Amino acid sequence: MASQCTQRNATLPISFFKVILKTNLQSIKIPNIFTANYGGGLPNPLFMKLPNGTEWKVIWEKDSGEIWLREGWKEFVEHYSLDHGHFVFFKYEGTSEVRVYICDQSGVEIDYPCGTGDGKDK
Repeated sequence: MASQCTQRNATLPISFFKVILKTNLQSIKIPNIFTANYGGGLPNPLFMKLPNGTEWKVIWEKDSGEIWLREGWKEFVEHYSLDHGHFVFFKYEGTSEVRVYICDQSGVEIDYPCGTGDGKDK
């Protein structure tokens, strides 16, 4: 029996995940393949929308051809108590909104605390 293999083209929506490390608590780099395919049309700022409806405004910067989430990322990390070993899943559908899901070190999705998403509520 012949196997069928299809190559997936880079079409929207596209999802990717990042593992939180001590080195990316201040800013986090978007995968290069995402940047190559979608970086030219990526709105700035991005609004990261969580399952509880909260949106977080994050401004990205391009540095040597790489896209980094910077302004607003640290506040997002602090608000959701992200630490080494957490997983953050991103789903980009071509708008300024990116759906975000967070799993703790065990791989289970977290309970999302309420907040305004502006980084000012503690």
